[in-house]
Amino acid sequence: MAKILVVDDDPDFAEITRMILETDGHQIIGAANGEQALSKMRQDKPDLVLLDVMMSYVLDGLDVSKEMQTDHELRSIPIIMVSSIASSPYAEMFPTDEYLSVNAWISKPVQPDNLLKKIRQCLPKPAAGEDKAAASRATVLVIDDDPDFIEFARIILKSEGYEVLTAERSDKGLALMRQERPSVVLLDMLMSYTFDGLNVIREIRNDPQLKEIPLILISAILTGKEPDVFPDNERLSTDLFMSKPIDPDDLLKRVDELISQQVCRLKTEG
Repeated sequence: MAKILVVDDDPDFAEITRMILETDGHQIIGAANGEQALSKMRQDKPDLVLLDVMMSYVLDGLDVSKEMQTDHELRSIPIIMVSSIASSPYAEMFPTDEYLSVNAWISKPVQPDNLLKKIRQCLPKPAAGEDKAAASRATVLVIDDDPDFIEFARIILKSEGYEVLTAERSDKGLALMRQERPSVVLLDMLMSYTFDGLNVIREIRNDPQLKEIPLILISAILTGKEPDVFPDNERLSTDLFMSKPIDPDDLLKRVDELISQQVCRLKTEG
């Protein structure tokens, strides 16, 4: 998705942040002080910088942000400042918001959901048409025995440029996966019999050619008669679970995220 520079002299925080962001599909670069950070920015051109305040000296991060604003190659890079300075003895030294050349502020300890939310808000929005251009190269397979849901999903996904394949039976779905290699699979839980979808998941994950394809498990089971026998998340080898009825915007967001993560992983492996 995005190339993010994490600037922090705390190796534990840097490692935790790296894991969180890589799980969300981002490429991570690291720097332990302001001097390294500026060098990495000029060399690697990150899309966003997470910048600690106190590193090799108090307010090191502030000086980095000031230098970024005077450099025409760096001034457009969004900055999220992270620090525990507000609860430290140096709090009174910290400038008010009007003097901070940053896009957002997060106080340590950082909550993963809040961090990811801030990053999404601060990342540059793609130019008009870029999302659909990327989507037009991706194929989504919908496996569901409900023709109304298949049509709903087909309309929503095609409106954003995705190629859509459909199957009303698990055996046909598996055949299409082997033949077409879709970018993402939407898989219903309950089809010809209860938990038909789970057996499909097991077959996919045991097939070397299919096991890396992202899976979104979809079902109304949590509002039906079988929720008590539904397996917990640890036993579900899927990337996401979505409960019917599905919000169209949420569906598009989740599909886009999984495809972006897959593209990033393939680039890294390549």
